[in-house]
Amino acid sequence: MKSLIALLIGLLAVGLFAEDVKWMGFNEGVAQVKAKKKPAVVDFYTDWCGWCKTMDQKTYGDPVVRAKLKKRYITMKINPETSKEIIQYDGKQLKAMELASGLGVQGFPATAFMDAEGKFVTMLPGFIPPETFIQLLNYIDDECYKKQVSFEDYQKKNDGPCKPAKK
Repeated sequence: MKSLIALLIGLLAVGLFAEDVKWMGFNEGVAQVKAKKKPAVVDFYTDWCGWCKTMDQKTYGDPVVRAKLKKRYITMKINPETSKEIIQYDGKQLKAMELASGLGVQGFPATAFMDAEGKFVTMLPGFIPPETFIQLLNYIDDECYKKQVSFEDYQKKNDGPCKPAKK
């Protein structure tokens, strides 16, 4: 009985103190990137996509991923099929599907990363497991892409071959 009570208290505490990530639209997100000088994650998804739901549950639902996103990143979600938002980017007005297509999105989910100035760094197709996603967040956070270090080389070193970015 005591272990059941302890388990329930533990689950309640996790639920109460879980990191909530604030997902926003593109224009609001880019404004936050520029104001706060933080990199961003842009999640392209659709309502019918099973792997998008898996990404939400397993990757974005992972406590370590959530904590890192909340602390260091601006987070945006875009459903290119239903979004009515007129996107303002790089002096252009685009529909969500035009932005997705311009970034090379060919399926869902797709995840784009932006630097702290609001420039796109890369876009990755498909489901990304939490362990790999955490490494990607660290890679972007450490700005290894600016040092011509590939993600594959970054993964081979425990602490990454780049000097850590300020945390």
